[in-house]
Amino acid sequence: MVKKQKSSMVLKQRERARARDEKVSGERSVDKDPTELRGETPRGDSDTTSSDDEKPDQVFRSDTKQSQTTLKAARHEKGEPSKPLLDEKHRHLWELRPSLGKGTGMFARKKITRGTRLLADECLIHLPEPKPLLIDIERAFDQLQPNQQAAYMGLHCPDRPGLSPVVRVWEANCFRMGKGGGICLKASRINHSCTPNAFFAWNVKIQRETVHAIVDIQADEEIFINYCHSHADVYSRQQKLTPYGFDCDCAPCLQNTASGRTSEARRCRMGELYEKIKDVQDDLRNIIARHWREDELQARLELVDLLEKERVFQLELRNQYHCVAMCYDNRRNKPKALEYAKKAAQTALLCVGPDSDIYEGDRQWIQELNEAEM
Repeated sequence: MVKKQKSSMVLKQRERARARDEKVSGERSVDKDPTELRGETPRGDSDTTSSDDEKPDQVFRSDTKQSQTTLKAARHEKGEPSKPLLDEKHRHLWELRPSLGKGTGMFARKKITRGTRLLADECLIHLPEPKPLLIDIERAFDQLQPNQQAAYMGLHCPDRPGLSPVVRVWEANCFRMGKGGGICLKASRINHSCTPNAFFAWNVKIQRETVHAIVDIQADEEIFINYCHSHADVYSRQQKLTPYGFDCDCAPCLQNTASGRTSEARRCRMGELYEKIKDVQDDLRNIIARHWREDELQARLELVDLLEKERVFQLELRNQYHCVAMCYDNRRNKPKALEYAKKAAQTALLCVGPDSDIYEGDRQWIQELNEAEM
């Protein structure tokens, strides 16, 4: 009995360790959840939100007053209604209009500062299963009002023989939402780039799909999110994008240019490092000792450097910052642990906002590290 319990514990530790290194880049399809495959967080592990209350350069304020986030969470626990974050609040920031070669796209009306929430989109259809049956998609569509059905069918519908138009729209526009998936009319209009300027995430607390600017966006610039893994090679990315009915022509995908070839080399190396980290995690001693092996730390530091050079300012980068901080913490190097924990929190704030569980957990861990240094 003791042996079985120990074996079960080891398996759970291995699963948690592998979860920390799932390749997060914000995959849009229901095959992967862009926010559930996060690195391990000390506190909280649900999906995310954002607001304009706090910007990334304001992460580490030393005031001890109760934050707006805490107050909102308290109201949520008591069942008190909170003010809905309707997407109309953000409509002055962007507009939907034709995008050359891409159908409809979202464009900035004015200069937008990184960390700004662009959208809090309501879900039109939500299904609880990550891979619903085709008949369930059809039934959900049949329950919509006529004007909602018209809006649904106005979304991108690629040519996929053997599938009904309703299912084709679902597969091309569905976002992963917790354990299920859904359609959001405005967020579905945002086009793809392998070097996006925005990041999307499902917000469990307000039940909205949120989108945040992860770099400064200039007026009249198109807003992009990433539909697939950042670290995949160009062939794998193009294969992943096939169901959406287009070929990506962003800078990293143009292999006839020097910058495209440089990007390809970096992204291929990222994939190699992820495989190396997985191999390290198969070492039982490393799982139990929590980031004991030196080659794990070196692989993660190299991965962080490549992600920064590729400007992948997404949760994928936050996860690696966090794991590097854990490596240093287990080596009792508190200054370095604190440095990377702050980078993780700042990236989480940039991508998903101040009232996300990821950011709140990161910030609480920073406080614990600060207290440990005293």
